[in-house]
Amino acid sequence: MEQILNQTAIPSKLLILIALLQGLALLGLHQTIELDIWPYHHPDWLFALYAVVIGGPLVLLLGLNDTNLKPLFAWTGAYSLILAGLGFYVGRQAQPIADVGEQVLLPGLAITLAIASFKALMYLQQGLAQGSFRHLQYPALFLHSWRNFLTLGLALGFTLSVWLVLMLWAALFDAVGIKFFEALFTSHWFYYPILAMALGLGISLLRRQSTIIDTIVHIQQLLVKWLLVMLVLVSALFLVTLPFTGLEPLWQSGGSTLILWMLALMLFFVNSVYQAETEATVYPRWLHRLIYSGLALMPLYSLVSAYGLYLRVEQYGWSVSRCWAVLIWLLLSLFSLGYFWQILRRRDHWLIGLCKVNVPMGKIVLLAMLLVNSPLLNFLQISADSQMARLEQGKVTISDFDFSYFRHQLAGPGYQALQQIKADYADSHPEVVVRIDALYQLHQDETVVPSAVQLSQVIKGVENTVPEALMTAIVAHLQADTWRLAQNSGYYLKTLDLDGDGQQDYLLIEENDYSPAFTLFYFDQGVWLKQPLDWHNRHQQSSGQDLIEAIKASDFELILPRWKQIRVKDLTLYSTPE
Repeated sequence: MEQILNQTAIPSKLLILIALLQGLALLGLHQTIELDIWPYHHPDWLFALYAVVIGGPLVLLLGLNDTNLKPLFAWTGAYSLILAGLGFYVGRQAQPIADVGEQVLLPGLAITLAIASFKALMYLQQGLAQGSFRHLQYPALFLHSWRNFLTLGLALGFTLSVWLVLMLWAALFDAVGIKFFEALFTSHWFYYPILAMALGLGISLLRRQSTIIDTIVHIQQLLVKWLLVMLVLVSALFLVTLPFTGLEPLWQSGGSTLILWMLALMLFFVNSVYQAETEATVYPRWLHRLIYSGLALMPLYSLVSAYGLYLRVEQYGWSVSRCWAVLIWLLLSLFSLGYFWQILRRRDHWLIGLCKVNVPMGKIVLLAMLLVNSPLLNFLQISADSQMARLEQGKVTISDFDFSYFRHQLAGPGYQALQQIKADYADSHPEVVVRIDALYQLHQDETVVPSAVQLSQVIKGVENTVPEALMTAIVAHLQADTWRLAQNSGYYLKTLDLDGDGQQDYLLIEENDYSPAFTLFYFDQGVWLKQPLDWHNRHQQSSGQDLIEAIKASDFELILPRWKQIRVKDLTLYSTPE
């Protein structure tokens, strides 16, 4: 095993060639976006190609050696097909591309496929090295994982250093009036292949220095071992405190998330400290016992976190973040239960069973990271279906429905759900149609404003016929700000004589999720003019909604200001409420 783990027969020229081809492929994909050609407007194909171009070569760069060329190429080809299929499916969630966009999909896809590739590479390296994927050796898997992680991290640092040197080079020559290098180094056709080759060179050099990487891992172990002791003590004290404080303060401060972070850190520190150890040689015996006693409490934290997640889902339904929280909770809980069982069985020698937990759990993590990009665990669809069910069941009203979340966080499933809401509520709540349409017009180059007929249908409150010229002025006012249309949940027009001149004025109330807007429309010299009104809450005892309801019910009085204004030519001095 040592001979395999200290493999130095690294095909450096081949690795640099692979990196160059990867850079050229990324350049080609970038150019399709620049030139606005296929597959730019087909996010399913674009995502599939990016997943293959990034994921496949990285597996080869980190895993290839002179003894596994053909089998690793074959396995990487098969894995790339999986990446392409998952990328294609995720890309389809960005349709229609003109209305949905792909920004919300990219972080999840990139992170999950990175984790999946990291786990897959670790198993491929060990399986090909020993000629079988059965009975994988945990110490070798551990060393492969840390070597891959640190090699890629340091190689990325080297690539960044190359880029900074190039920018320094360009800046120095630019300072003396030579613009050529700045134009060259910032050109797509230059930095894609150059930086890709720098990454390939960095990986090649670092893989030849495996002993240095192992030394870094050992140093990291020395630093983390005392952090683990602190974390175990903090977690134990926290658990003792809970019976006295109760769980309510924990939920009010995002307690489930904090507990999941604590569990994740404990698992990371445990595996960083003990690494491939099978005996308690890192700590004195008494401290080793203290630590595994603290680890045995992890299932209790899982139960507390599960209760908090259950309350949130029961109260607010599923969202993408809650789906992720439950998946992470499930994975961490399986680790915790596995460690607890080994501690219960073996006590001081529980590290012998560490591989029995980590090896199969690594495969489960790999599978989970792939499934979240498939129809089987489509968090976007799950969230959309959950929130739509809550709307149908009356657990949330249409006025309180979070349209913005569907628009900005749920991509294609959110788009389809909002189109269904438009169809269902077009007659009973026409303002919903205006709001949804406005949400999809925000941040677009060409804004299509709602028609005068649409806007006139959403304004409530006036029984008599509104002057046509007034309605034209109100429509123009609303059409001028798409953002306001996207936030408003209702419109109300109130008649009143605000200046006491005997002529009817109209107060337009715009209800929204943030702060209501009030605009006075008055007739002056043959035209309808508008005047925005600010509202002031002196004692913070009532809300904007209270103000709206009072105005609708005519529960108000008109008062003259106490202080008159002082006007000096074009300057005006006036008082404002405190």
